[in-house]
Amino acid sequence: MNFQKYIDLSLALFDPNYPLRCQHFTFVTKNGGKILAIGRNQNKFHSLNIKNPGICKNGDFFTKLSICSEFSALNRIKNTTQIKYNKLILFNIRIDRNKKICLSRPCNSCKSLLNWLGIKKIYYTDENGHFIKY
Repeated sequence: MNFQKYIDLSLALFDPNYPLRCQHFTFVTKNGGKILAIGRNQNKFHSLNIKNPGICKNGDFFTKLSICSEFSALNRIKNTTQIKYNKLILFNIRIDRNKKICLSRPCNSCKSLLNWLGIKKIYYTDENGHFIKY
């Protein structure tokens, strides 16, 4: 798979004036081909996200309401007909303020959402900018 394509796209979408500390990007593809949706973490809240509250690694809820990039991307295709979620592949990239690729593993609440939808193939960047299959 051409992982570099997703890193290049993320760097092109990177906004140095974005209000959040890091920018997470999620690319939803069908079998690794055509990009169906792109999501970015957001500093706001969506009413559908009440059912999927952010959960930290230690099990606590996020104190600040926000939208994860996975939720944002999947929300864009929710009304698309004939989507077979088990055929989708997600690519997560996180870029810090210095344009360094960082760890972008899905949080616990996104893991639960992805499992519920039946999405099996998720790739995310590690601290060294390499992709790891989730």
